[in-house]
Amino acid sequence: MRRRILLVDDEPKVLQGLKRMLYPKRDQWEVAMAGNGKEALEKMAQSRFDVLVTDMKMPVMNGMELVENVVKLYPQTMRVVLTGEANKDALFKSIGPSHQFLSKPCETQKLISTISTACTLSDLLADHSLAEIVARLSTLPSLPDIYIELMKEIESEEPSMKAVGEIIERDPAMTAKILQLANSVFFGFRSEVTKSSHAATLLGMETIRSLVLMIHVFSQMNTEALPQGFSLDGMRRHCMSVADLAKSIAKFEKVDRATRESVEMAGLLHDVGKLILVANLPERYGEALSAMHSGEATELEAEIAAFGASHAEIGAYLLGLWGLPDSIIQTAAYHHKPTRSDLRGFSPLAAVHVANVIDANPDPETPFSNLPLDHTFLESAGVGQIEDWIDAARKRLMEHLNG
Repeated sequence: MRRRILLVDDEPKVLQGLKRMLYPKRDQWEVAMAGNGKEALEKMAQSRFDVLVTDMKMPVMNGMELVENVVKLYPQTMRVVLTGEANKDALFKSIGPSHQFLSKPCETQKLISTISTACTLSDLLADHSLAEIVARLSTLPSLPDIYIELMKEIESEEPSMKAVGEIIERDPAMTAKILQLANSVFFGFRSEVTKSSHAATLLGMETIRSLVLMIHVFSQMNTEALPQGFSLDGMRRHCMSVADLAKSIAKFEKVDRATRESVEMAGLLHDVGKLILVANLPERYGEALSAMHSGEATELEAEIAAFGASHAEIGAYLLGLWGLPDSIIQTAAYHHKPTRSDLRGFSPLAAVHVANVIDANPDPETPFSNLPLDHTFLESAGVGQIEDWIDAARKRLMEHLNG
């Protein structure tokens, strides 16, 4: 099925230029154009579009007004803002309803890869209502104590950038959002950002303060609505542990610093789909938890029965919409069943898959052969030191338990 892309700009030459950039994908994508926001909404009312790419400054209806309307009317459409706007205050307001920002003029490969990712993501969630819920999200709820701690630091007389970065790094929700922003072309960073504390430092205290206090890019979880049997702090501790164990595997492999950071962040964010479910569909998620705890189904079976997808696909869908690095998206999507990926050799996915299993099976006496690892993937990926990985992760886990 051909994907449908809608390009919106009030300058005809720019529209034609964008369409030419997408010409190599003409067999896969059907491209439509609109000269303003009002015309775009008229076209969207007539037929469904997978991706919207819109300019920010337009007459009749500007880009921000357009994406706000699309959120309400067509939430499943990926929303990309194309802008050369230098006024951060104006652009900050569109951070919530927009999924990604691209610079204007835009590089051809960047535009194609952004749209390609969106088209691939749509295959992850077959349930359109679930996809709409995820696509509407502008924030993920943070743990109350960490949220309060961040607010105190931000509002203090002399806030510390180091402290802010460390606080964000302890919360999966904050980490996902800050990486979304740091990897946006809007902020102008040339290299891929894979560590939340580094992202916070790059953004700077003034920007962080505006995002937190004025734009409310972070939100606090309502713990009263949590389903029975779900521990928010337990999930956070698991994510942090997996991140740390995966990093110990990366250190064993002696990979470079950038790869270690990717591994750590992939570990911290691998279960972000659970946050989406517990915050937006607590009753249905509670039913899935009950089925799992009673032994009627495994965790993934219970989630798929309740939602048509597991927390893995749901989390990857949001991280992909937000434009996070591909290694983090693939880890979220396939950390339980990595054979479904096409990755080979050492990768964040391989390290996090092993770390996730070790954290869930901490008994050091459990033999290697009894661990629920995807041995087919590990063998095909060319991982020849899997038992050494397990020893490294177990050693680090024991340090935690004994510390």
